[in-house]
Amino acid sequence: MLSDEISKILQHVKVIGFDLDGTLWDNKNTIAVAIEKQFSLLQSYLPGVSRSEVKKVFLRIVKKLKARNATLYHDVSRLRKDALQEFCQYFNVHANIATEAFDAFYQARQKVVLYPETHELLKVLCKNYILVAITNGNADLKQIGLDDYFQFCWYAGIDGLAKPHPDMLLKSCQKLSIATSEFLYIGDEYETDCQAASQADTPFILLSSGGVHKNTIQLKNLQELYQLVLQCL
Repeated sequence: MLSDEISKILQHVKVIGFDLDGTLWDNKNTIAVAIEKQFSLLQSYLPGVSRSEVKKVFLRIVKKLKARNATLYHDVSRLRKDALQEFCQYFNVHANIATEAFDAFYQARQKVVLYPETHELLKVLCKNYILVAITNGNADLKQIGLDDYFQFCWYAGIDGLAKPHPDMLLKSCQKLSIATSEFLYIGDEYETDCQAASQADTPFILLSSGGVHKNTIQLKNLQELYQLVLQCL
């Protein structure tokens, strides 16, 4: 049974790592709003340029930068900042506008909607395990109000290579002096989170209602995980 599998893992692991976006909150609408705030600010300084042109130029710059140095831009904040700087150069507007646009995006990006079980699950788990966060994004756990649960949060490009590379998971095990088998990673994306855990040889729980992946412990959502954790601990 699934509960038996999870119970066995929880009895053995010492550290639980969480992905953030899509795992502890739904960020689709939040990111969409944040992007629109960025483009609205840019367009306010370019009244003669259409929104579609603003987006097209920005996305073209992003694509160019990633092609130039994909590893450097595992850091999504750096990618956005550099793209905004080039955007300002392209339209010959003051460089400070790039900072304003990034700030508009970044502050809106932190206004995520937590899943109802997020706080309760983390409260239960942090009493029994060390919790860490490993993300390819740029969510600020302090602003979101979750930082007290985690020993550290590592960001792709700053603290290691982006998932699906196992780099940050392996470094976390080294930092905490544990075997990879003692580190459980939980995420919502098979292609990034699950593959990173597989390459790091750590246990993994996939939170996804879309598709069935063989040889993967898969739950529909955080609510189902919370209910199973209460049964197992």
